[in-house]
Amino acid sequence: MKKTHSKGWIAFAAVLGVLLGGCQPTAKEDNEGNLRVVHAVLDAEALNVVVKDDSKATGLSLGNVSSYVSVAKGSLTTDVKSSTNGTLLLERAISYTNGDQTLALYGKRGAMQAVLLSDETSDPSSGKFKVRALGLSPDAGIVDVYLTNADLSTVPANFTNIAYASSTDFIELAEGDARFVFTAAGTKDVLFESPTQRYAAGGKYTLGVFPTTGGKLVNALQVTSGSGAGGSVLSNTKARVKAVNADPASAGYNFLAGGAPLLSNVPYKGASSYVTTGAGTPLLTLEAANVPGTAVASSSQALGAAQDFSLVAVSNAGTTQLVALADNNNLPTTGKAKVRFVNALSGTAADALVDFATQASGIAFRSASGYVEFVPGDSYTVTFTTPGGVTALATLTSVQWVSAGVYTVYLFGIAGGAMEARLVRDR
Repeated sequence: MKKTHSKGWIAFAAVLGVLLGGCQPTAKEDNEGNLRVVHAVLDAEALNVVVKDDSKATGLSLGNVSSYVSVAKGSLTTDVKSSTNGTLLLERAISYTNGDQTLALYGKRGAMQAVLLSDETSDPSSGKFKVRALGLSPDAGIVDVYLTNADLSTVPANFTNIAYASSTDFIELAEGDARFVFTAAGTKDVLFESPTQRYAAGGKYTLGVFPTTGGKLVNALQVTSGSGAGGSVLSNTKARVKAVNADPASAGYNFLAGGAPLLSNVPYKGASSYVTTGAGTPLLTLEAANVPGTAVASSSQALGAAQDFSLVAVSNAGTTQLVALADNNNLPTTGKAKVRFVNALSGTAADALVDFATQASGIAFRSASGYVEFVPGDSYTVTFTTPGGVTALATLTSVQWVSAGVYTVYLFGIAGGAMEARLVRDR
């Protein structure tokens, strides 16, 4: 059975109604309700939630749901604060009811959003379990959801076109063993795949597309309701990597993970697209393309679940090295492009300037700056200089950045010799 429509925050309210913090709500007077909080703000620390000077959740970390607590009925000032330093991140008057309800926190830390959701569920039919899907990732795009134990290529999606901040109706399925899979909508391009598990009769499950810093892969939130209710974030077993060759002496490199080829014969100043590999801590190796089988550099690097990385080959005083840079491919602010700067030139730190204004200072060799957002355009000038802007090292003119694009500008070359800047689009 396939459900193809989303109902936005109204259905989303019912979905989050199955998120239980380990205890059931208790009956309240007509002037009181029950409240719990879910934290889905990817770039925020643990949060405290206070309603009319009364604490409702303390130290709530990403992906967790608080227990129900009583809350007065009416329009009440609600504050969301950092649990580490008390910074006020959101203040809003919210109208609470005398029912069971969930306050969902989502979006980005600097522009946090909140919605109050009514929590209502119903029991599945005999021999069945209920499941629904919801979108919590602003970066994943539109997603299809499969719940199956069959070859993915042979079955249709159970849910289609799941957008950010939307949910589906519950559907009923026969109890049994299955895995759930998120794919890019209309394709079999896998964004997440869970282990096979038992879905028991009478169960109520919510499968949530959960945000990550990667530009494509996601993690998952699985929650249950009823007896023994709870929830957890399931980590992706995959990560994505791309290769960049910044070694001027190379004739082309092969990049491998755990002995398996990832990308082959990447030339100097070349940058590949992303490929998927296993998450974890594989041994990353580099070999000359014309001498395969002999490693010239290696590094054990933690590749985080559903995260993106740039594997960069560099040369330091004639010694080849391999460095992995974590890429944040989350979308920039609407209407902006996002850019960082990487120093792949040994022998000096570097400053990065855009249109002659400093954007990053003292970028060490083998390091990346933080990301900076810019208005899209096609006539930017990027300059790398020695620290303090004393000497220009390399300049790139007529640089184009488009809306929603994520970029890295690399400094390549040999200190005191030929140096140049190279623009790479990561998203």
